Amino acid sequence: MKIILVVLTGLLLSTRLLAAQSNDLKISVTTTNANGYTEDTWTTKILDAQAKALLNFALDNTKQAFLNNGGKAKDWTPKHTYSSRFRILNKKKYAAIFYRFHFTYTANQEKGILDMSVAQVSTLRGTDFVSVTCGAKTAEAIDIYGGPCNEAIKNNLGVSMAF
Repeated sequence: MKIILVVLTGLLLSTRLLAAQSNDLKISVTTTNANGYTEDTWTTKILDAQAKALLNFALDNTKQAFLNNGGKAKDWTPKHTYSSRFRILNKKKYAAIFYRFHFTYTANQEKGILDMSVAQVSTLRGTDFVSVTCGAKTAEAIDIYGGPCNEAIKNNLGVSMAF
């Protein structure tokens, strides 16, 4: 469905798109300027704002795709959750952002359900944030502690999220 592709394309603005072992899981690695943040100034308040921005970006892109495919603005009522937290590994700060949303829609008299889950793990590398983002069309949480997402985290951030 076009809505899913637009969300994943919009979410995973990447410098590299990695092949995933799952048909649905999409993984990207991005590098963005940290705007002067350091591990000391990158606080839970800032992380929460980053999580909200990531969620809003996905919701905005999905809404636009929904409207472009004939949906009505009054019918746009997704349910969503998100969380964020820091983890210190090897004396370095890593941020994990998780969000999921669920949307039931009707298009051309067909009812559909859109479920989306995303996990993003980031760290500071010099003056940049380096992030691994994993997204899938599923109601289940993305596993960053094992599987292809953790493998991408190990390959690109140099740590495993597994305990």
